Amino acid sequence: MEPVSRNPQPDPRTDFRIVEVDATHVHSPPGNRIVTLESLSDLMPSLDSDGQLVPAILYEHPEITGHFMAADGNRRAMAMRVLGRKLKAVILPKAPTESELIRLRIAANFHRKNASAYELAADIQRWMELEGANQRQAAEAHGISASQLSKVLAKAQTVRAAVREAEEAKRICPDVARLISTLPKEEMQREALQQAISRDLKRDTVENIVTRMKGAKRPRTAKPVKAKADGVTLVAPGDWTWNHVKELAERLKGAAARGEKLDAPLSLLPSLLKGV
Repeated sequence: MEPVSRNPQPDPRTDFRIVEVDATHVHSPPGNRIVTLESLSDLMPSLDSDGQLVPAILYEHPEITGHFMAADGNRRAMAMRVLGRKLKAVILPKAPTESELIRLRIAANFHRKNASAYELAADIQRWMELEGANQRQAAEAHGISASQLSKVLAKAQTVRAAVREAEEAKRICPDVARLISTLPKEEMQREALQQAISRDLKRDTVENIVTRMKGAKRPRTAKPVKAKADGVTLVAPGDWTWNHVKELAERLKGAAARGEKLDAPLSLLPSLLKGV
């Protein structure tokens, strides 16, 4: 029979209490994005009027007694600090591992759409490194569809700096940035970005532009065409039309006539053609 613990630790999945803590004692763990007053603009009005409806998830600070690290709720902590109010939170019984912390952050940010695709991609890549997981396993672990995850990671890997900066400055929307990021060359992304911004293009129009740019290929030089008759081989450019052949025949006819008069050998043909 297993001994009964006199001080059982609560299971955060089934047994937790919401407490109120001093928001000034809440810190951001490594890897969390920086919270600015500007980033709180969509959160402050509702917190001010309706109060905090969703508790933060905290764990004890490893170095400062009475202080906490925010596994989730960093923006709420900053907002309540600005408002001068207590922060409602659930306290984890122990500090999460880096992998667990990333999972919490991805779950909160992806499903509430708080973070950009670039921040999510960095977290997912780091989680895959820690767990030795592939994209399919990462998608399953975080409740994200495989196609969504593929788009998030591909965008972060291929987007050029100018496109990312335009998206983060809200000059283009995330979907437009993702479409432009699929163009293989930097100059192509810059051209599509310039069109999108200068003409204030919508997603569908940008998609058409990107599709056309991907399909644009340098014209290939057609292979020469060879024709052989009576032991003579004629080599003509592959892009010639029959009009070109007709014009050449007329020139050869004129050169042959002059050659007959002079009883000249065929070696003089090049010089005779110059006079046509």
